[in-house]
Amino acid sequence: MVRVALSYGIEADLPDCKRLPDGLTRMSFGKNPPREEIMTFAQADAIVRQCIDAGDISATLVQSIQYDCMLRQNDVIGQWRPAAEGPRSFAFDNILQLETTIPESVKADLSARGHIVHWADAGIGGCQAIRIDYQRDALLGASDHRKDGLALGF
Repeated sequence: MVRVALSYGIEADLPDCKRLPDGLTRMSFGKNPPREEIMTFAQADAIVRQCIDAGDISATLVQSIQYDCMLRQNDVIGQWRPAAEGPRSFAFDNILQLETTIPESVKADLSARGHIVHWADAGIGGCQAIRIDYQRDALLGASDHRKDGLALGF
């Protein structure tokens, strides 16, 4: 898919599109294991109809692309990883504080590049989130386990 888009850019004489295909040919990507099961048209059609009935056009499009292109769902929408789970850092007064979930090797590399780096005494940042489920008329909340606080909805 990316190569098709770049080919279009090359034909349109967009300069950056000429460099990218060369870079892509030098890259390698891990391969997923062979499929054990393949979705049938009837299964895909049933999911698409449910998505249409629910008014979820995004899920309808994802399912259609997934089936038509024989892709896995992660290939279409990516793999969701909540931002709150990632390690964090905070810079203030020329000191970079890192959460202890960041590897020691990263801290050492940053120090070698001239940064003043300290381990943070506690988690940096935090989040609370509320999801509105209109179909069930419900509010679903969650709070970052590394911080105090809670998610409230009313």
